[in-house]
Amino acid sequence: TGYYKTEAIKVDFGTHPSITAGVSTNGDGMFTTTFTIDTQRYGTTTVKANGWTSALEKTTMFSIQPQIHPIMPTKGTVGLRVTVHADGYPANERINLRFGVTGTVSITTPESITTDNTGSFTAMFTIDAQPVGTRTVSALSITECLAENTFVIEPHIWYFTPIIGSVGTIVEIKGNGYAASEKVRIDFGTTRSITEIDALPTGEFIGTFTINTQIYGTTTVTAWGTTNNHGTEPTFFITSSIYLTSPISGTVGTLVSITGCGYGISE
Repeated sequence: TGYYKTEAIKVDFGTHPSITAGVSTNGDGMFTTTFTIDTQRYGTTTVKANGWTSALEKTTMFSIQPQIHPIMPTKGTVGLRVTVHADGYPANERINLRFGVTGTVSITTPESITTDNTGSFTAMFTIDAQPVGTRTVSALSITECLAENTFVIEPHIWYFTPIIGSVGTIVEIKGNGYAASEKVRIDFGTTRSITEIDALPTGEFIGTFTINTQIYGTTTVTAWGTTNNHGTEPTFFITSSIYLTSPISGTVGTLVSITGCGYGISE
């Protein structure tokens, strides 16, 4: 308020001159306008409103705070490469990027992340082995400017071998992104809980199980956590086999019994 009536107003914000356009006062010398804070460095900056006719200049202050924009992507599995973009930090400062339960140490080399002249930075890091759920990403500058955002870790079966074989084949399974020290139930095809495996405090698990009698073809493996979270579902192809012939020797006329599995139902 207090400007000439119907005069044009120039609004400057920090390092951005004329951050708004087409602003004029009304008949009472008042104006109202809005603008979006652009990328500028951390700290207190000035908002100036200049009257083109009156040459009057009024100022007020605005404090820019650091922020981490949504992580890209916002959720995923251990081993995923994610991108962090942040702004509102001091210019040309080193950043310590921390993640989840390993948040006391930098998940990247501190010297590798430095803000630019506008107080912004973009960095990448790999999701390390941590339990399932929402984890905090924090960026701390050397002058103690801190901002946080979140990333959701999802369960994942990342290793399963072999992927083809007959009944009796022993397979190895590995997963991560489960709850710390929880019991993970492995379902295989038509068999619920073919084995149970205790996860590590990091949410990782390693185990084996033996392919039991099921029909020929592709079947699914699912690893369930106690909170019903489950990872990706690899498949195993069951092949047919003859696993018992009795007797294994004899003369012409000997009656031989043969047993097989891994065939179709009732075929």
